[in-house]
Amino acid sequence: MPHMGCANHLAEKWFPLVIQSAIAGDSVYKPLKALKQLKQIDWAAEGLCLACVRKKRRMDERTNRETCGRRWTHG
Repeated sequence: MPHMGCANHLAEKWFPLVIQSAIAGDSVYKPLKALKQLKQIDWAAEGLCLACVRKKRRMDERTNRETCGRRWTHG
């Protein structure tokens, strides 16, 4: 988890960079595309410290492995 300063900054940036861009584009209904776009955000350029960027990248990679490794079934 990012330290408090970066967590607050990430929270401020999340809506315009992630949510609004997904709504403006077509990735709202394409979760894998949304994940790819999320991974392309340069969080260091957006103000997060290098340590938090590394932690976020590791968390994103783990989430990606877990998400892509699942087999989707229909109830």
